[in-house]
Amino acid sequence: MARQTRRRRDSKSKNRFRPRLTSAFSRDLSTGKDVTTKKSEKVHWPSILILMFIFLFSLYIRTAWTIGPATEDGFELTGGSDPYYHKRVVDYVVETGEHLQRDEMLNYPYGANNNRPPLFDWSIAIIGLTMSPFFSSPEESVWWAMEVLPAIYGAMIVFPVYAIGRAQFGREAGLIGA
Repeated sequence: MARQTRRRRDSKSKNRFRPRLTSAFSRDLSTGKDVTTKKSEKVHWPSILILMFIFLFSLYIRTAWTIGPATEDGFELTGGSDPYYHKRVVDYVVETGEHLQRDEMLNYPYGANNNRPPLFDWSIAIIGLTMSPFFSSPEESVWWAMEVLPAIYGAMIVFPVYAIGRAQFGREAGLIGA
């Protein structure tokens, strides 16, 4: 009885794995033909327009009530002490061209290492310095970059949320999530 079961099982397992067929892409590469890939999906313009509207609306929500009060009496940052520390790091980057590794103002009077990643602060410093020809001074352009770029970065979150929602649940779910 055991032999018959084993024979049946062995005969099934031989047929389970089929030899792989070569794809058209690999056949074209072997013949030396120029291969171009075609995009299978067309652009769905209504979704793109809705997504851009959501992006602009979220940017408006993040800037409408903060830019006015933040720029009335000079420049002020909102949201607690963290934006002021980021401004301190951005100013250090602008002045020295290096990232603030050790800061004596953290854990005063002993000092501590700055454990914040540098991409956010460096992007603000570089964009602020790039925009300085359009302002009266580099300090003013860095202040404006410090005020506006976090709102832009926050509004840009709608794009990956849409992409993840669309990949997992469909286009409508991606738009609702964004």
